[in-house]
Amino acid sequence: MSRPDYREMMDLLFALHGILHGEVFKSGYAGGKLGKPEFGLLAHLSRVGRASPSAAAGKLHMSRPQMSAVIDRLVERGLVEREHDEEDRRVAHISATKAGRQTVEDAVAATQARIEGILAPLGPREIEAVAVSLRQLVAALKKGGKGKEH
Repeated sequence: MSRPDYREMMDLLFALHGILHGEVFKSGYAGGKLGKPEFGLLAHLSRVGRASPSAAAGKLHMSRPQMSAVIDRLVERGLVEREHDEEDRRVAHISATKAGRQTVEDAVAATQARIEGILAPLGPREIEAVAVSLRQLVAALKKGGKGKEH
C-alpha cells in the first residue's frame, strides 16, 4: 500500500475551507447581513439561551473587547439583548431576541439550501459516503487536538 499524499489532502482541505467560507457560509450569514462573529454569537445564544459576554467570548475564541463590539452591534440592531444582574450591576448576561433567533434560523436554512444545491449532482450513496468521511475526519482532528472543539 502506498503512502497517502498528505500534501494533496492539505490542498483539498484548504480548497474546501475556501469554498465553504466564500460560497456557502458567507452567503448564508443572513444574506450577507451578518459577519461571521455576529452569526457565531447569535447561533451560540440560540443554542444556550443566555450567556455572559466572557463565556461567549471564550466559546467563540474572541477577545473580550471584540465580543463587546459584536454585542454592541447586535444590540443596536435588536438581535441581542443585554441584561444586568439585579444584585450586581457589573454582571451582565446576553441573549438572542426573537428577531435574533429568526435571523439565525433563516441563515441556517439558507446555508443548508446552498449545500443541498452544491451536492445535488451526487447520489444518496455518495452523499452518505461524504458524510461518513467527514465524521471520521472531524473525529480524527478532535483527537489530534486533544479533544478541543474549534
